[in-house]
Amino acid sequence: MQNLKTDITNTQQTHEHPTLSFEDIVNYFYGNTKPNSEMKVGMEIERLPMQKDSLSQTSYFGESGVKRILETFRDKYNWEPIEENNFLLGLQKGNLKITLEPGAQTEISSGTHFYISQIEKEILEVEKKLDEIADEFGTKFFSVGVSPIDTYSSIKLIPKKRYYIMSELLSGKLAKVMMRETAGIQVALDYTSEKDAMKKLKIALMLSPFTLAMFSNSPVHMKKASGFKSFRATAWLDTDNKRCGLVSDKIFSNNENCFDFEQYAKRILEIPVLYFQRGGSYIIPQKKLSFADFISTGYDEFFPTMDDFLLHLNLFFPDVRLREYIELRNHDSLPAEFKFAPGALYKGILYSDSASDKILELFEDFEYSDFEFLRKTVPQNGMQTEIKGKTALEYSNKILEIAKDSLSKTNDSDAHYLEPIQQLIRSGKVPSDITLKEFEKIL
Repeated sequence: MQNLKTDITNTQQTHEHPTLSFEDIVNYFYGNTKPNSEMKVGMEIERLPMQKDSLSQTSYFGESGVKRILETFRDKYNWEPIEENNFLLGLQKGNLKITLEPGAQTEISSGTHFYISQIEKEILEVEKKLDEIADEFGTKFFSVGVSPIDTYSSIKLIPKKRYYIMSELLSGKLAKVMMRETAGIQVALDYTSEKDAMKKLKIALMLSPFTLAMFSNSPVHMKKASGFKSFRATAWLDTDNKRCGLVSDKIFSNNENCFDFEQYAKRILEIPVLYFQRGGSYIIPQKKLSFADFISTGYDEFFPTMDDFLLHLNLFFPDVRLREYIELRNHDSLPAEFKFAPGALYKGILYSDSASDKILELFEDFEYSDFEFLRKTVPQNGMQTEIKGKTALEYSNKILEIAKDSLSKTNDSDAHYLEPIQQLIRSGKVPSDITLKEFEKIL
């Protein structure tokens, strides 16, 4: 952190005037609505780089590190570099990106498309090229939710300043585990209006404990069975609770007008500012400063801009996040046969009024406390978690049925992505069960 503090000390203080209002923030969400005809899907898929011989997590650094893998990919395929302080931290070509998480977990982001099949084509093509290069350096990318061998203490952060700040300042006993050891899958969906955004946010949050159970895939930690279906999700349970979770109990109210863009903005403004940037330097408030306070009183003669808000929004980590799209974040990294199922599931439900209404009916007797209970219990107990006289397995089968029927009724070919996970769950298993057996053979 010493270099960061030097940057802060050397930052020239200048008199600023307020440039951002609460109305600007609310209007940001209104400005990102899209016509119904333009509802698309995007996905981000993270994998863990691991040494083929030892299964230790491959470092960013060194002659055979992730940096060298990226440099070779860049030179071979002519992708544009993403750099910070002359360190190569990612690559991009058009709407496709390869970026790095704090422990050098490697994320491939697709463009946005109408069909999951288009996303699959893009991501698998990049994965194939990346895997071939990684193999030359003795690395294999694993699609699991947490590092099975190494712990955060042996995994070096990549040279990205914001990650050093986050590592020092995020609260929670497992925050460093979350940052350096975990890998997940995220899905992005569009919204047409404030009402549509709030409905999708509510339903997605209701679904999140069940999709976590369905797509759990991190059963091995520290070279042994962890006792959890998703150790990745467990790490998030003990990471900076002010920034994580189910957003707000108000979302789960039966009153449709109880939560809107203004309420969501207020929730974000309550969160303390972790840091902001000026002129390439990082400024860490030396006192507790909510973003609402930052707007009203400033900090050390600085006042926030929209870029500051977007950075602050990016440091909000709920299971489902509203940005310029709805971001669904609660899935472990998955092997090939299940990898694109989360996108198909959410597309089938959230882009269909009838399917969405069926989910609301399914959970009509649930309260916020029920979803909190599920969120805290499912990472360990998975499909055997009981709520309202049923198991998570029973609810999950129904959710998958609703999503599959929704896609099938419109002759959407993406329905087939749900078949492998449906078959697995009907047998009473989840990806974690398969992964645990595979690692038991090699550890």
